[in-house]
Amino acid sequence: MILRKHWLVSIGGIFSLGVASAQGNLGALLDLGAKKISKVEYVTSLPVTSYSVWPDGKGEEVLTYFPDGKISGTEKQYTSGATSGATGKWTMTASGKICTSVRFTSWPGTHEECRFLFRLGDDFFISMSDSARAAPVQKQIKR
Repeated sequence: MILRKHWLVSIGGIFSLGVASAQGNLGALLDLGAKKISKVEYVTSLPVTSYSVWPDGKGEEVLTYFPDGKISGTEKQYTSGATSGATGKWTMTASGKICTSVRFTSWPGTHEECRFLFRLGDDFFISMSDSARAAPVQKQIKR
C-alpha cells in the first residue's frame, strides 16, 4: 500500500491561503528555532499534493510535485467554472531555493515563482526570502 502525502499549501502566487498566525515574519519564525529545509529532506518528502486558492480569490489549484522534478494538476476559475490542466517543473538549489514553472494546458500563460521552505517542529512554513527577517511567512498544513 502506497501512502501519498497531501499538504494544503499557502504562498504568494501559486500558494496563497493565509499567513501563519503565530509567526508573521521570518525573523520571528527563526527566533523560535525554525530551520530551512534541505534539498534532500524536500525530495524525500515527495510526492506531495498541494491545494491553494489563487491570490485574487478567483480560482484554485491542486498540484502534485514529483521527485523527478515534474508537477501536474488542475486549475479552476470560480467565475466561469472553467478548468485547465497544469503541467510544469520544479527545481531546488543547494541553498534550498525551490523554483516552480507551471503552464496551463487550456489557458495562455505560465506562472513562475521561487521560495524557501522552513520547518518548526512538525509545522512547515514558506517564505520568499531565507534571510530578510521582515519577510512574511505562511504556514503549510498537512492533511
